Amino acid sequence: MVASVPRDEDGVLVVELRLSCNLHNLTLEQVVAKMQTSHVALIDTMIDDLRLGIAGLPRAVLTPLEEAKAHALQHDRKYFSKPHQYLQATREALDANDKCYAELTTHNAWPAADADRGAVVAACMRQAAQKCAQEGRSTEAAALLVMAVTRSGVGEEHTQKVNQVLEVGRKSAAERRPALEAASVLLATHGLDALWQPTMVELGTRSGDRHTVGELAKLYGHEPSILWRQPLAEYPDLPFTHYKTQPHFQQINTNIPGLQLIHAEPDIFACKDFLTAEECRTLINEFSLSADKASSAMFEAQTKDRTSTTVVFGGEGETKLLWLRERIAKLARVSTEQLQVPKITRYEKGEFFRKHVDAIHPPTKWPWVERLVAANETAEQLTGPGETCWYDDRICTVWIYLNDVSKGGCTRWQTSDADVLFEQVLPQMGRILGKAVPDVPTTRSNGTVDFSVRPKAGMAVVHFPATVKEYMCLADLMTYHESEVAVDPKYIMQQLIWADTREAVLEKNMSIARERGKHLPEEALEEILKKMQEHDRNQMYGSQA
Repeated sequence: MVASVPRDEDGVLVVELRLSCNLHNLTLEQVVAKMQTSHVALIDTMIDDLRLGIAGLPRAVLTPLEEAKAHALQHDRKYFSKPHQYLQATREALDANDKCYAELTTHNAWPAADADRGAVVAACMRQAAQKCAQEGRSTEAAALLVMAVTRSGVGEEHTQKVNQVLEVGRKSAAERRPALEAASVLLATHGLDALWQPTMVELGTRSGDRHTVGELAKLYGHEPSILWRQPLAEYPDLPFTHYKTQPHFQQINTNIPGLQLIHAEPDIFACKDFLTAEECRTLINEFSLSADKASSAMFEAQTKDRTSTTVVFGGEGETKLLWLRERIAKLARVSTEQLQVPKITRYEKGEFFRKHVDAIHPPTKWPWVERLVAANETAEQLTGPGETCWYDDRICTVWIYLNDVSKGGCTRWQTSDADVLFEQVLPQMGRILGKAVPDVPTTRSNGTVDFSVRPKAGMAVVHFPATVKEYMCLADLMTYHESEVAVDPKYIMQQLIWADTREAVLEKNMSIARERGKHLPEEALEEILKKMQEHDRNQMYGSQA
């Protein structure tokens, strides 16, 4: 820093300077280590969340996370500065967290106990079950509740009620009885509280006959239909088995009451009565009263393909719809911060939305995909910091029909194009990920899709326009769909969901764009980045943000 007024000494300009050291600034080593530090902090947060959330947590349960932390600390600090390696480490940490929850459900993880201590251990198991239920882990919650009744037994009241439902013709094998006893205890303590409904569904599955649990609920004065709504008879009711074992697309909460897989490959879910009739009317009213109605077309070239009217609920509107966004986030198993700004669209007679995909980066990523398939470059060349494969995208779409539509206006998936994603792209991903990509069929749906859904008030529909972040958010062109020409008016609430939080996506997109444009003059690059940021923030948050 300048320490004096400049002066002239014999024709020489003299300026005194004083070295300054800001002790608050990070050292070079600390800057390099920031990514590693943030990763270790993530693991510590997961450990603390389990330790503080479950009294009497067995020490062995934390082993997967502790090993993941030790592994992270063994890496050179520079390892985490590469985006794909940081992503891989994060995935490994999340897998370790899943293993911890799985470990909770093993008897060996819990201390052996005599008759006097059995009740104490059972109480800890029930608290662990509540933690699992709060995290949306109903399978683990149900397993813990069953383990608790096997440790401590149940009272005579529960035994009698279980016997009563079995005596009315609902037979169950002896090994399934604990699930009914666990359900009886849960009904006595929490009823059919919304938090526990998915767990009760899981206990019904474990009992071998969900109707038995329904009869049990009736004995406690509850209507079991809230757990098991009748499926939509006009669509297939397919098993979830294959979907739940595939790693390529977002794993939603399949324990949501009323959820039904109506099409496989590509997977399309429907959820009957996701909204009540009153909630649908409220949303239609919000649309009608809004002064922000505008053409649904995002830009001039889209006007010939998209002719409806939309209200984007940015700013205060987004806050007003928080109740719905939280419900959707629970269904999709994501953070509300991954949800793009919500919008409601109205189609009048003659209006439509031509065939499209909900992923926005297919044109941007296609040259990279061609390079991947050509197999002429190394993984390092394909995953440099400016490569388009790093762009995040929309990985899940949830829309909710707000009124019944008798004529026109169906949502239709239709394509006969080659299944590029599964036939060519995913088989090559092993070179990028450094591991085999599991369960990639040669083709899906015999290479064609033609499937329609008719709007029904309150029904939610879920599909997956791109793969999850681990598989580079690559668009699935089998999800091309359209809103057919409306005859009756149609109202629909649309919620697009990203692979990461909105701010993380915006920051990453800017970083990639800056790297890709570094050859440009700085002034020109800054102008491009400014326009890009304005466009992206508008898309994420709405013009009112």
